Amino acid sequence: MCIRDRICTGLKDERLITYGEQRMTWKDFKVQHSSWDFSIESQNKEDSNKGLFYTFWAKAGEELCRHYGIKYIATEECENFQFAFVCDCTGSMDSYIQAAKDTVKGLMNKITKSYGGYTFFSFIGYRDHEGEEDWGKGNVVKFSNFDTSDKTVEFINTIKAGGGADCPEAVVDGLDAAVRLNWRPNMKNYLIHILDAPPHGREFTTSGDTFPDGCPCKISYSQVLTEMNTKSIQYIVVRCNNEVDKMIEVYKRIYGDIKIVDLNSASELESKIVETICKDL
Repeated sequence: MCIRDRICTGLKDERLITYGEQRMTWKDFKVQHSSWDFSIESQNKEDSNKGLFYTFWAKAGEELCRHYGIKYIATEECENFQFAFVCDCTGSMDSYIQAAKDTVKGLMNKITKSYGGYTFFSFIGYRDHEGEEDWGKGNVVKFSNFDTSDKTVEFINTIKAGGGADCPEAVVDGLDAAVRLNWRPNMKNYLIHILDAPPHGREFTTSGDTFPDGCPCKISYSQVLTEMNTKSIQYIVVRCNNEVDKMIEVYKRIYGDIKIVDLNSASELESKIVETICKDL
């Protein structure tokens, strides 16, 4: 059983926990709920080394979850999740950058209440190879490593939309940075790609491309997509317009099953991403 983003099994009495809007030590929590059974079932060393989820909630867990409206996990392990948001951060995308913060919060609330376990987030912003403005020439990607929802939202607050000289953007650079993150094994991994412009390369667009031969950094989109598959990363494309249709077509030939989320406005991002993730689970 999990309380928000904390694994509550094996906690020491002095450990602070958060549930709902309250925060207190684990000892005080047990005192407040003295009618519940907090006994720890015996475990051998092999069981304990499995790591994430112990079994002493066999008696108390269901009651506690029901009391706080959290789904009870009746096994020794919770589902664990990693979400990487890859976002075009050129001038037209400011509203989507802001909406990404609400989406991180919405996923955190929904996933931890419904599925338990650890949930980590990352944000990767990319611009283009020219006209980066305050990111500095040549610095086309900014990213945060996997962390808590609060830390990820703090990072997104530092990202401003700007730059982007021609129609295509440094899409492949952003995806490459995402694939290089520390994707933990045995977790459900999602890459959520928010964009309104295609990558560089004549196979993706005929609209004023400064780099028609593809990414000037020579990053292979085929290799990036293959590595995403190897790491069992579920790829979700948030299509803000039809400029990215050709990219989706080409990427599907390599990656396979790409989930598409269509938006009419940035305000739909949170609800549609949460809905898509929950359907997948």
